[in-house]
Amino acid sequence: MSIEIGSASELNVDMASVAFFYQSNWTRRIALSNEKFYEWQFSNTPNKLGDQCCLALKSGEIVAVMGLTERPFFLKGEEKKGVELTTWIVKESSRNLGLGPKMLDYLKSKYNVMFGMGISEQALPVYLRMGFKYLKSIPRFVKVLNHDVVKKFGHSTPLVNKLSKIKVKNEKYTIFDASKEVVDDIFNDFSISNNLFLRNYDWIKWRYIEHPSFSYNVKIIGNEKHGKCIVIYRIDIIEELKIMHCVDLFGDKKTCLSAISFLEDEGASLGVDVIDFYSTNSGVNSLFIYKNWLSVLDCDFFDFPHLFHPIELRTPSTTSLIMWSNDDSPYLYEMGNLYITKQDCDFDRPVMENL
Repeated sequence: MSIEIGSASELNVDMASVAFFYQSNWTRRIALSNEKFYEWQFSNTPNKLGDQCCLALKSGEIVAVMGLTERPFFLKGEEKKGVELTTWIVKESSRNLGLGPKMLDYLKSKYNVMFGMGISEQALPVYLRMGFKYLKSIPRFVKVLNHDVVKKFGHSTPLVNKLSKIKVKNEKYTIFDASKEVVDDIFNDFSISNNLFLRNYDWIKWRYIEHPSFSYNVKIIGNEKHGKCIVIYRIDIIEELKIMHCVDLFGDKKTCLSAISFLEDEGASLGVDVIDFYSTNSGVNSLFIYKNWLSVLDCDFFDFPHLFHPIELRTPSTTSLIMWSNDDSPYLYEMGNLYITKQDCDFDRPVMENL
């Protein structure tokens, strides 16, 4: 039995073959089986490195795939070779062959920093044995704008309706166009004291403006007393529920507070029922706590789905995170500095019906 481990580009495996493997082996219909989406996700990134998905071949046949997007990661202000891990599949007939450790060993030899979300019970022991760290639940914050609709889809007591009516100071803001110079400046300033994947203009453009399925809104928010920040969101309508997903918010901290006021105003003007946001960063999260958003991890009187096609309420109603670094320090795992949101690791991926 001959086992080869490497990237799709290194092993000369074409995109159509990997997309077909996803289609044949994933239990649900998955966007990565769509060649157009697969090409955008893995081949058309700004670094133009070609398909870096990690494959395991047995006698020339694909038996396992770790989808991944190679993306620079900034750790302690220094650029590292980073990667977002996505949707790991091992063909059922090839399990228990030690492919998991072999694939992770290959990736550890190639990258400095790795992250993945939504880790299955089956995969978690493999990651942990290979030195990855685990966060069971990424903090998630929810703003209820229409309690009558929201209560139909999750767990919501009358207290939620009362809390949603409590007004917190509405910060002033100005909206600007997202130019390359402004976006790059905001990212450069933010990366000095925070650890995160590259979010300069080229990556923002690829991830949001050129997304093949979703229509994102990319806004620069300014506060005349402070600096500027970036806020990015999209609107999703499922059944009678209209939800705004804020997928990125970073920049000057005090201006981020203004951006949250903008989200609330924009949501109300668009008739949105609820807004949500995921973040590991305690500094950013403190702003949502101050603005009276509900934490799904802390508020026992409220819970709201995080899976929407179909709508499905799980506990906890957020996602997990695995992380690894070859840096010989605990710095990567300091949540006050780590900035990971729903936009990372392909967690805001469309279902097949959205393609």
